[in-house]
Amino acid sequence: MNAVQPLKDRKQIKAMLKYLHKKNFRDYGWVFMGIHVGLRITDLLKLKVKDVLVEKPGGRRQIRTHINIKENKTRKTRLIKINNPVRDFLREYLTPFKEAEMEYPLFISRKRNKDGSLRSITRQTAYAILKEAKEACGIEESVGTHTIRKTWGYWAYKTTKDIAAIQEIYGHNSAKDTLRYICVDQVQKDFIYESVTFQGIK
Repeated sequence: MNAVQPLKDRKQIKAMLKYLHKKNFRDYGWVFMGIHVGLRITDLLKLKVKDVLVEKPGGRRQIRTHINIKENKTRKTRLIKINNPVRDFLREYLTPFKEAEMEYPLFISRKRNKDGSLRSITRQTAYAILKEAKEACGIEESVGTHTIRKTWGYWAYKTTKDIAAIQEIYGHNSAKDTLRYICVDQVQKDFIYESVTFQGIK
């Protein structure tokens, strides 16, 4: 089985987001947020309305500046900046939820818990959604739920080149682990090979 890849082509990302936006705004939302915040899928899907929205005096509600979350795997607390694209999405997405309880899941499943309460979509559902979107958009790379988290890391590295900070955010033991995780190590090797050229010498 091929290792799950990040989405390295902006056209692929845009195509997938466009497809999901047209099909289901909720699914567009968790994918869009995921590639902007870099959370594991289990942490992303467990977010509640109160994690991104705060109530102000007089009943006014405001998008938070950061997501404060304890990671399910590491049990460590992370503070994640909500950037402007995610903020704009949340304003639109939460409009129908004005009267919703703050304890509601952010990405609500159509299915309910046995007691009738709302629940988040599952990791299995998320995988099926990504697989369908991948096939609909003609993406050949191996895609899974880790693709979303890896895509954030790949583009964070492409943009900042700050592998130490990305390593810290991921909680990896070394920069080498991080480069391998976001599938950049081979890219760097290819660049090194391509940089050695004696073109024109006869």
